[in-house]
Amino acid sequence: MQRKGKENKMDYMSLLRDSFHLFTRNKQLWLFGILMSLFGAGGYRFNVNYRESINNTGSTPDTQDFESLFPGASLLVKILQNPALFIALAIAVSTLSWLITQAIASWCRAAIVSGVKLAEVSQPVSFREAASSGSKQFPSVYALSLLLSLPGLLMTFSSVVAVGLLFYQLFNLSQQSNTQMLAFFMAVFGSMCAVICIGGILAFVFNLLAVFAVRANILEKLSFVDSLRTGWSLLSKHLGPALLIAIGLWLVAVVFGWIVALPALAMWVPVAQALLHNQWTSLAIILGVIFVGYYLVFSVILGGTLTSFNEMLWTRFYLNLMTPVENVSSAQPQIIPEA
Repeated sequence: MQRKGKENKMDYMSLLRDSFHLFTRNKQLWLFGILMSLFGAGGYRFNVNYRESINNTGSTPDTQDFESLFPGASLLVKILQNPALFIALAIAVSTLSWLITQAIASWCRAAIVSGVKLAEVSQPVSFREAASSGSKQFPSVYALSLLLSLPGLLMTFSSVVAVGLLFYQLFNLSQQSNTQMLAFFMAVFGSMCAVICIGGILAFVFNLLAVFAVRANILEKLSFVDSLRTGWSLLSKHLGPALLIAIGLWLVAVVFGWIVALPALAMWVPVAQALLHNQWTSLAIILGVIFVGYYLVFSVILGGTLTSFNEMLWTRFYLNLMTPVENVSSAQPQIIPEA
């Protein structure tokens, strides 16, 4: 009678150790992660926001007072008075920027994944080898990335349109009754909540699917459709470990963002005040220059380096799933004769 073997469990410490060894021995692959971060496709960044409250004694905003609030406010007033052309132009520019960003991110991701595959044979992998190997898979990887990024793009686009409508309606307060304004705000707010919740879940699932589908396409030279099928099959079978890794990397990125954002905020406040009031001082200019250097070092260079580690970790995870392992249950127990 055969004994039932235990299921193979994911060894997360071994996964981290192997990924770290790849990371430290193939430093030229870091450049692809840095390039991704430079174009806004990295996984580690920080944000700083500064706001000033403005006391408004009147019931409705006055156009002349609004134009004097900050530099460029007059242009904003003209845009809000006739927003159709600006919205069309903004959509066109945003779409082109998104396509370029996706292209660069897809090429860099293909290069890193191909570099990990080449590292299985010989280390270290040169930048030229990884770039050449990744370029061969770029068209299919780019197509996969575009398709699986659509939910996130639609969610972002819907949110931008909703915010634009809110600003436009706010500018025309004098033409609306309180009941109409309340109904409009409630409708837009409810729609935004639904879009963010549903779109956010879909975007998260599609991002995980892209992790597996892209690597199936690069590492196994599968077709577009077969890459999607293989990616979905692996994701559905190993959803637990994939979620654990994704959540772990997200937490690291959140902690990184908070730690790096604190010094950046201290530098940004005087610069933001100078921008809003158009009152530049020597301190504001110096802090502005330091802020740009700080952003390049921590968000682009350090964040890009960590982004390359994430790509190596996901690739190592995929290879571990696809590596055949011996089935314990198929091994027959040995019978040792008594002496």
